[in-house]
Amino acid sequence: MLTVLRMPSDEAKLQTLPLVLRGKAKVWFDGLEDVHKQNWLGFCEQFLQRYRKVVSPAEADAKIKGLQQDVRANFDAFVDKFEAFWRDLAAATQATNAGYLKLERFLSCLHPYVRERVDYEDPITYDEAVRVARAKSRKMKKKMEAGLLESAVMVASGPKPK
Repeated sequence: MLTVLRMPSDEAKLQTLPLVLRGKAKVWFDGLEDVHKQNWLGFCEQFLQRYRKVVSPAEADAKIKGLQQDVRANFDAFVDKFEAFWRDLAAATQATNAGYLKLERFLSCLHPYVRERVDYEDPITYDEAVRVARAKSRKMKKKMEAGLLESAVMVASGPKPK
């Protein structure tokens, strides 16, 4: 065990990996060609080719287009969900101008009332838009709790079903 700890980390990973694999993972690893077991990058490449979830560009785009902020819900959870959907879209499309596209997609997912106020601030980066949207969402949520914005939410989300 001490010899493993003194090895470069990638080499140690490859030597200890077979010790922790079980079931189908062990069978898959045993079936790998030796060339892919000799370096960590080769192993990772084979692993990702075999097990990475493949998402089509249309499917990833539909996920983001279907995402809408609910100002009553946790803003950080909304951002986390957007980030997960964005990673799928970026991997599927390999967009060249990803920064601008990410900003535009994020803005399109915001509640209309929040989006209007974020647009007014004219954020240049995605991170700036998230910061402004977080502040505006928090403020809007407080106003809703005080009963000052019920009509704005109704206009944005439509009338409640009876």
